[in-house]
Amino acid sequence: MKRFLLNIFCFLLSITIIFFIVSMVNISLIRKNITCDRNFKLADSVDILMIGDSHVGLSLNPQYIPHSDNQFQIGEPYFYTYIRLKRFLKENPQIKYLILGFTYANLSANYDEPLFESSQKNAYFPKIFMLLNNDEIKTLHAKDLIFYRNFLGWQYGFPTKDNVPLIIKTISGNYDARIMPYRGEFFSTDHVMLDTSYYKAVKLHFDLKEYKTSSLQIEYLNKIIELSKSHDIKLILYASPLYDKYFDLIPDSYKMEYAKLQNELMQNPDIHFVNYLQLDLPSSCFSDANHTNTLGAEIVSKKFYEMFYDTFLIK
Repeated sequence: MKRFLLNIFCFLLSITIIFFIVSMVNISLIRKNITCDRNFKLADSVDILMIGDSHVGLSLNPQYIPHSDNQFQIGEPYFYTYIRLKRFLKENPQIKYLILGFTYANLSANYDEPLFESSQKNAYFPKIFMLLNNDEIKTLHAKDLIFYRNFLGWQYGFPTKDNVPLIIKTISGNYDARIMPYRGEFFSTDHVMLDTSYYKAVKLHFDLKEYKTSSLQIEYLNKIIELSKSHDIKLILYASPLYDKYFDLIPDSYKMEYAKLQNELMQNPDIHFVNYLQLDLPSSCFSDANHTNTLGAEIVSKKFYEMFYDTFLIK
């Protein structure tokens, strides 16, 4: 019996040692290849960075905006935008202009859900968790499997379904940094919305009662504003087009609160606004009620650059 227990102990000890060694190798590779600064480097010609959620990602095409790069993430809260933006600005001192999405959704309490709601954060933690500092980790702390899996996986190298495939891809050293989950790019779609789908979209996106702002998203919007100022970057808050019938059905409480927040921000001389919420576009330019498709993005991007050139580039 003693020998059997000794064998079990030796087996478990061996497994523990192997697991520890694997974790140490993993965390070394994560720091060397995955969270390293070089993965945030953009082309030297890029001096316009566009970042935020899908409203930026589907409406501003860098093809029509010279010297720009679109680094959007679907449904991204300002909390995550700030975390990524810190790294992009650190590695790209050539950036002079920052285009940040600013629509009804961005300051809504609904945008806290990707941070704290289990059904949603599982899709976001593997993208950004690896970039968090200790204070940011404390903000997201939760007593659930999703948090601890990502905490152990990205902070201590425990092998998980999220980090192992990425580590394997980077072992050769010949990987493209654009495969990193925290990187983004303009998304093009030729899908055309059904003209009758807007009402369903409004019911999905708004509770049709009152607009509840998120103190956390406002806090991190202010952090983004200060970060831009510290890098001497011109910040442009950008509201992408909405389908007209969709816009008309958005509750007045949302519109009033949005206007109030915008007016407060307009007092800051370091912030510029581009409001295309009611830009006149036919339904053929929308992939759904609140996102443009390829055709719409071409029109919007050309119009945006014309405005941008007249405002910032002509001396």
